[in-house]
Amino acid sequence: MDMIVRETNRYHRQKPGPSSSHMKDWVDTSVSELGVFIGLRMAMGINQKPEQRSYWSTDLFYHSPLFPVTMTRDRFDQLSRYLHVVDNEGSHPPDDRLWKLRPAIEILQRQFSSVFTPPRRITVDESLWKFRGRFVAVTYNPSKRSRFGVKVYKLAASEGPSNGYICAFEIYTGRDRSDIPASQRAVIHLMGAAGLFDKGYDLYTDNWYTSPTLFHYLQSRRTNAIGTVRTNRKFMPTDLQVKARGQVDSRSTPTGMLCLQWRDRRVVTLLSTVHKSEMVATRSRSGFERIKPKVVVDYNCGMKGVDNSDQLAVSYPSTRKSLKWYKKGIHCQISTPHDRYRRCKLCYSRGVRRMTKMMCSGCDVSLCRTPALRNITL
Repeated sequence: MDMIVRETNRYHRQKPGPSSSHMKDWVDTSVSELGVFIGLRMAMGINQKPEQRSYWSTDLFYHSPLFPVTMTRDRFDQLSRYLHVVDNEGSHPPDDRLWKLRPAIEILQRQFSSVFTPPRRITVDESLWKFRGRFVAVTYNPSKRSRFGVKVYKLAASEGPSNGYICAFEIYTGRDRSDIPASQRAVIHLMGAAGLFDKGYDLYTDNWYTSPTLFHYLQSRRTNAIGTVRTNRKFMPTDLQVKARGQVDSRSTPTGMLCLQWRDRRVVTLLSTVHKSEMVATRSRSGFERIKPKVVVDYNCGMKGVDNSDQLAVSYPSTRKSLKWYKKGIHCQISTPHDRYRRCKLCYSRGVRRMTKMMCSGCDVSLCRTPALRNITL
């Protein structure tokens, strides 16, 4: 909090911005005021309204007394505008695309691991933070509901009351090139950041991360691993055969790694360094008893951590539109699908034919990139 207060006040001195007739002069913020500001942002996630200004509306339909009696709308807008965590005029690594957030990320990483010790079952998976602004690492994933966003690798607790608690995270910046595959590097980095190696944890992963190479490494670091796996991974057995529903085939290594293939509605292949090919009886929601491999049952229970975390985050959204990507906003220009030319709507309304490959991320209206658009409100 002290760092954010210091850099927010510094950023106003570096970039005071235009004066406004209705807005009071800037007064340096404090830790207590910043705490109130963050509390109001959290309250916005619980009490959702269509626009930020609605929280200060006197209309009986929108009226929320908490916000105007706690902080004026103009002051809230001032803090939102100048909120900062790093000195823009300081020295920064040229290859770090997250340098504007790096101090806050490092503090959160240390805090997450220092205040809580996760239970034995943990999971690594990725989330997609909805975002369609101008950021080089925006990812398109058609299987996700938001489709466009910033990919984040997460390590979360997967059992007990702490199910969904994030122990470590890493924001994907589009630069995962190294000698180690990105999927393995993400797992190793998160486990190291949370300080969970050599402690006997059970780590659950999906088929993008799972590989015999990664699981052998985790074994050497006294970490059990369970996960679905793609059959074309290097060092995977090629003679597994399951034809009928319910059939099981498995192979194991001298080091204790199990590769099991089971056919349900479709073929499922898993790796585990803690299971054997034993079968257990389970009961479905409708009350029918079924026989499944124990590794499948445990995997279904162990992979819930990141999903629960995403569900909680979606239930209480507190983000608002912003022109700065690191404040997670969406009102800016993006490329048109397949980089196809479209007619600029604003130019067309003025009788000028001009083609563009840019459009508004919020309303999908085609707009050319010209200085005249900077002050245009659609």
